[in-house]
Amino acid sequence: PFNLSTTISFDLASSEIVSINIFNIKGQLIKNICNKTYDKGTHSIIWDGKNNQGNNCGTGVYFYRMTAGKTTQSKKMMMIK
Repeated sequence: PFNLSTTISFDLASSEIVSINIFNIKGQLIKNICNKTYDKGTHSIIWDGKNNQGNNCGTGVYFYRMTAGKTTQSKKMMMIK
């Protein structure tokens, strides 16, 4: 659970294009956090709890999907205000 913002951390074994998207419980895209190349190593990205229009998202369950090269990973998050 998080309040207002959360940090998404990931490790890369090599330089990759990374895409991270946030979805609501209905599967609707809420926010595209990044879509760019990151170097090998550990990285962190902060989601400020806002959607693509800059509006605050409400309390609830959200999912992020991270794609790095051929690898895709999804995780559940819960925002509590």
